Amino acid sequence: MAFAKLTLVVGKGGVGRSTVAQGLAMAASQRGESATYVQLGVAGNKRASSPPSGSAIQHGALTWLALEGTAALEAVAAPLFGSRRIAKAALNNFAIARLLDVMPALREYALLAAALELTATQQAVVVDMPATGHGLAWLSAAGRLADLVPPGRTRDQALRVDAALRDATLTTIVAVTLTEPIVLSETQQLRTVLKADLGRDIDHLVINRAPVVPANAIQIAHDLAGLEPALAEPAHQLAMWLEQRAAARRQAQEFAGNIEATWIEAYPNNPPPLAIAHSLAGAYQV
Repeated sequence: MAFAKLTLVVGKGGVGRSTVAQGLAMAASQRGESATYVQLGVAGNKRASSPPSGSAIQHGALTWLALEGTAALEAVAAPLFGSRRIAKAALNNFAIARLLDVMPALREYALLAAALELTATQQAVVVDMPATGHGLAWLSAAGRLADLVPPGRTRDQALRVDAALRDATLTTIVAVTLTEPIVLSETQQLRTVLKADLGRDIDHLVINRAPVVPANAIQIAHDLAGLEPALAEPAHQLAMWLEQRAAARRQAQEFAGNIEATWIEAYPNNPPPLAIAHSLAGAYQV
């Protein structure tokens, strides 16, 4: 699959979304492309290992950038006020700051606009989106803002961002999921909302921590239960456990349907991003 310059990685919290996003960015950089892994957030809400907001950590051809909502909003507002300095002063006004607190779509839109702008200088920009519930609101933020503001420069920019999110040639949407029914259900809700709000589906599905069941393992467990009475009960329990894992894998395969999918086998813990990069390298084509 040919990924667009901008890749948005979405998924439920705890499924390994951030690790997959980092792995995708690494996969691109290992192909010799200029790549940036973007962590979205707000001031005071970032990992301890993250770079300071607005700054970047360089790892060879890979850049790790933390984008913070207020700084991104200042950049978006600068054309309206004539300069970044005046925009910052205006946005720091108490009344305007309170207004922004009840209009979070503005910060969400500003962050996505900032990520899209990076594609002008980078060959691959991979954005680690917030967990599914919040991430869905982010994806529709540009369209909602365009509906609220009058015709003009701000509305035109919002429409351009919204159009980019709707266009699979400009933005690739990758969903990370597990084989667990509740996670697959939430991923399906994500797909439903995407179709309703942006008129598109996800482009690629990463099925993380996928259970591995050798083809003959279940039969061996059943045979053992019949051959050795002392082991009958534990062997029967093992067979049931293996059957459940096999059923979960089949369910995920059915869920994927025609969507291109990458399966990442289960590790004792979350696999390192480099291992993810190797798994995704075959799928990632810039």
